[in-house]
Amino acid sequence: MMPNEELSEKVKAMSEQAVAMAADVFEIRLSYQKEDMDLLEERIFPVLEKMIAEGKINENGTVQMAVFFGAYLGELILRSFAAELGYAWHDEEDGPPRIVCGTNKFNPLAKVRKRLTQGSGDDIRPFYDVCQKVAQGGFQ
Repeated sequence: MMPNEELSEKVKAMSEQAVAMAADVFEIRLSYQKEDMDLLEERIFPVLEKMIAEGKINENGTVQMAVFFGAYLGELILRSFAAELGYAWHDEEDGPPRIVCGTNKFNPLAKVRKRLTQGSGDDIRPFYDVCQKVAQGGFQ
């Protein structure tokens, strides 16, 4: 499967929606740095999680938040370490786009959706760490 440049551009645009929302709604500047995960986990996701639990964000809104912030997490992973190791966005027939290299696949959009709907027990920081370890050959 070849990387899809059009898909990559679409995902980058979705991640920029997360950056804009963080700035406009939360007054937080996201800059594609690993430290941004602390801002997401400690300041943005708890608010979104509460709004979802209270019904202030419906199912479509939840999906949209997961797509935007999942795309952001994916772009953060690619820019931090994965792209230089050959990873890229790929369209998947069985769900959202994933970051793929060989047989390794990371699904940041699903991870963020799970985080928003199931709480802080699904923290994104360990996901990032596992992706990095896998990408660097730490798990064989």
